[in-house]
Amino acid sequence: MYHVTKFFGGLLIVSAVGAGLMLLVVDSGTVVNLTSLVFMLLLQVSVGSFLLYASVQKEKNSAVSHKLYPSSVGAVILYLLISYRWFWYG
Repeated sequence: MYHVTKFFGGLLIVSAVGAGLMLLVVDSGTVVNLTSLVFMLLLQVSVGSFLLYASVQKEKNSAVSHKLYPSSVGAVILYLLISYRWFWYG
């Protein structure tokens, strides 16, 4: 069960780092709102690392994981809703 959330947390981190590296290659004049895109990528890295850390703690069955894991899943859901709103409605 927790392998899926660890994979998804790692995927969030890797995709944000990859998109950040692509910003270095792509002409920055084509990106309309660079500041908000960088903020979204930083938010994606922080949410992904939060989910990854919570999944590792849940596998260890630590005391903090009982509160940390559900809140990290909630943070990912909120991040996905924010991303949907930002990418589709500008």
